[in-house]
Amino acid sequence: MSKAIEQEAKGKRVHNASASSAFPVAACAMLLIFRVAACFGASSDPGATDVLRFTDGSTLHGRLTELDLARGLRWRHPSAAAPIEFQPGHIDVIRFAHPSVLQLTPTCHVRFANGDDLFGALASLNSDHLELTTWFGDKISVPRSGVRSVALLSSNYTILYEGPYDHEGWVVPPQNGTPVWHYHDGGFSATGPGAIGRQMNLAGSSAIEFDLTWSVYLSLALDVYSDLPDRIDYNSSSYLVQFTHGHAAVQRLRATAVPRNLGMSPEIPALDAPGKAHVALQFDKAANEIDLFVNDALVKKWTDDDGFNVSGGCLVIEQSFPNAIARISNMRVSSWQGRHEPEVAAAATNCDMLRFINHDKAAGKIREIKAGRVTVDLAPGTLSIPMERLTQIDFASVTNTAPEPSTPWTVRAFFPGGGALSFELEKWGDNIVQGHSPLFGHLAFQPSGVRELQFNVDRPKHEPIESPIDEFEDLDE
Repeated sequence: MSKAIEQEAKGKRVHNASASSAFPVAACAMLLIFRVAACFGASSDPGATDVLRFTDGSTLHGRLTELDLARGLRWRHPSAAAPIEFQPGHIDVIRFAHPSVLQLTPTCHVRFANGDDLFGALASLNSDHLELTTWFGDKISVPRSGVRSVALLSSNYTILYEGPYDHEGWVVPPQNGTPVWHYHDGGFSATGPGAIGRQMNLAGSSAIEFDLTWSVYLSLALDVYSDLPDRIDYNSSSYLVQFTHGHAAVQRLRATAVPRNLGMSPEIPALDAPGKAHVALQFDKAANEIDLFVNDALVKKWTDDDGFNVSGGCLVIEQSFPNAIARISNMRVSSWQGRHEPEVAAAATNCDMLRFINHDKAAGKIREIKAGRVTVDLAPGTLSIPMERLTQIDFASVTNTAPEPSTPWTVRAFFPGGGALSFELEKWGDNIVQGHSPLFGHLAFQPSGVRELQFNVDRPKHEPIESPIDEFEDLDE
């Protein structure tokens, strides 16, 4: 390995590990073909490279050329004369520089018992299977026992933005002549106080979620529905969300009056020390409410008693602590009209649970879903309920099924616009990815439709890797 490669990998040597060739037993015999080519458009920034991150936190730039079950992962690096081969046991994730961009308008979000999830449209359900029409154009049939929940999305649910995959469209005003926010490897990092913003075309209800990494001290503010993209605009009617050491607070900015404090959250342990967290904000116009989720847990609800009256469509992010570093990545911005209910975790139960738009809940046994209605056995009898009256369906837990054992080639693919599928990888080439899932059967799709590819999928989602702030070292290059 060349000196340049060793330096980029932070001087940490990667040892080979034998890959198992065992494959899970098929649970379905169907063939699932992802027709992503017609749904996606090309990304920009041709000079960007893929990023390979190892389980110890080391990173290596370059390009994935092949995944071969016998030889391992083959990686092309500019300083290497030939592709470098690694075994999957040491790989954490591959982040692709040129994922395709998807315009997504789903009607439901389905979560599966194995941790996978997909956006699409619910076609039907019976005692054995659920049929889902996916955004890539195919109707898939999944065993009912493998479905955990179905969240029914509001009308006109739309993905407004996902990324960043490059700096296009973002405004970065310089501080003392130099921008402090820099795009690198699928995210924006700030090396000091400064703002970055973008016109997101926010209107009505919206949700903003992202991965946040920080060092030293957390001091980050989001101006949502701002009139201007280049600074926090105290003369606009917008919401200012401020994240500090272990807390979050919301202010209502008003063009004709002083800002009004909506309150502070209780202590948030996940934001207490330098590290990484997944943050989601939901602005519900119909309920005049702002909900904050950290690592998928609801931590605070704010209510604006003056009503939801905003003026702009921009999002501005500002880092204010002088000697700290903050990084924003895996951002998704969506909008909807009408009612909206946050997705809630499905509790283990021996019956199906229906959640209604009026916040009521009912437990029973769902017989079928067909033609926009749910037929369910509820005391004192069987009812047929229109789907538009529901916000979420949680399915009864199945406790007599053992999870499929994972191997070094068990991976999870994350798609632009949301959703992820795990499967046993069989082939990865320039034009085709093939694998097998006990839940979905045989898979075949194009690699351009993958945003990230995760290895060692049994590791907890938010488990910090060794030296979690190592990802900031590339700012010194």
